[in-house]
Amino acid sequence: MCRTAFQSPEGQALVEAFRSGILFLLAVPYVIFELLALLAYRARRRLGIQDVAPEPSGPAGPVR
Repeated sequence: MCRTAFQSPEGQALVEAFRSGILFLLAVPYVIFELLALLAYRARRRLGIQDVAPEPSGPAGPVR
């Protein structure tokens, strides 16, 4: 019965809407994460915060 219902024009529209909804739900978390990462990057750049590099040490340890 479901197969017959989905073969009608109304059923095809429903299937397309379902597929679009799934793609939307898959994409939203990535978009939110990218937006937050971009905002954090811009805030760090605006404040002039730089990553502190560790002090270089030779093979025998730090130089004193």
